[in-house]
Amino acid sequence: MEPPARLFAERIAKLITGAIPLAFKTRLPSSEKEVQDHVESLMKGCSEELSREFPHVNFALGSTVPGFSLSVPYVYIAVKYLRGNTTPIRARAGIAKD
Repeated sequence: MEPPARLFAERIAKLITGAIPLAFKTRLPSSEKEVQDHVESLMKGCSEELSREFPHVNFALGSTVPGFSLSVPYVYIAVKYLRGNTTPIRARAGIAKD
């Protein structure tokens, strides 16, 4: 059996990856904040209790601030808008560095 946090994260990932491309089908977002706004509205529509840009999470030798977090189960969502020549691998490295 998978832990509840993993199952929840997989469900949210499926929801976001299906809906966000539709939200920007006719026009690309102008900023990462615009993508975050769409994710937030999508999550609110699913009645998920989110905190935006909170809390500061200790990770390795530093800390980071997730785009969104849920208190139960503990799930953090990082929203990145890749532009230009930024690859997914480079974005992942940036998230890990943060």
